[in-house]
Amino acid sequence: MDDVESDIDNIPTNRHIILVGDSYVQGIGGDGTTIESVLESLCNWDVRSFYQGGCGYIRANDSDKKMIDVVNAAVAATTDKNLITDVVLAASVYNDTGMSGTASFTEAAFITALQNINS
Repeated sequence: MDDVESDIDNIPTNRHIILVGDSYVQGIGGDGTTIESVLESLCNWDVRSFYQGGCGYIRANDSDKKMIDVVNAAVAATTDKNLITDVVLAASVYNDTGMSGTASFTEAAFITALQNINS
């Protein structure tokens, strides 16, 4: 238990995080607790979430959004990019279950889009 308390005491402060994801970030299906609210309350971090429930890397959701669209929305909405300390992608591949084909973006394009948040 001492290790856990020590780890909690050593959580970095002054973090400004962009959190990108699907329904896991949105908080669907749970008790209303979101990743954003947990990070803000436990770590005292500033977190901005961007999400689209049901979107995948290949499959679009009912709003015709894919994960790259969520990343691009985060890039567009982040005006003070120098303030961002971390970018977290919290999404599963469950939304692409049963899909075959190629994702709508290359790995390099996805990484570039994420880096654009912090440039």
